[in-house]
Amino acid sequence: MNKVLVGGAVVGVIYSAVGFPSKIRGRSMTPTLNPDDSKYSDYIWMSKLGSQQFKYQRGNVVCLVSPKDPKERLIKRIIALEGDTVKTLAYKNRQVTIPEGHCWVEGDSKYRSCDSNIFGAISMGLIQGRATHIIWPPSRIQRLDNRYPEERVQIPPDSKHIPTSNPSLGTSKHSILANEKE
Repeated sequence: MNKVLVGGAVVGVIYSAVGFPSKIRGRSMTPTLNPDDSKYSDYIWMSKLGSQQFKYQRGNVVCLVSPKDPKERLIKRIIALEGDTVKTLAYKNRQVTIPEGHCWVEGDSKYRSCDSNIFGAISMGLIQGRATHIIWPPSRIQRLDNRYPEERVQIPPDSKHIPTSNPSLGTSKHSILANEKE
């Protein structure tokens, strides 16, 4: 009995502090995740390391609680951080300066994604972790890059967030929706 309790505690700590595998549903992150030519859904490693301190960079692919439905989890790419000004794709304002404690997220497939272009900047508190690798299927195993559309983001000179699009930077049955426009 004690071994089961200890084993459960270890799994709980790994899940809440280190990370977990997660299945991706939907096509809003195509071609990065679930490319159109793939017959299998991608599984990613969702890292929880640094998530409590909100240590995110532009270009990180993150899991977040949907600002429209708190029961739903989304996967999107951070485009802009607090203080940045982003040129939007379809938001009510053509440019948005990101408020403190917020970020701008978008799907890689801009015409299939329900993202900040619809609901605006999101609170960093909605982010639950950072996707670091595709871990399944075997033919797609790879580290996820941190690219973002630099031409659309104006970063203030005194930004505490280091800009980078350098690709070298970095349950069991969890599923994250790469949600699509309704």
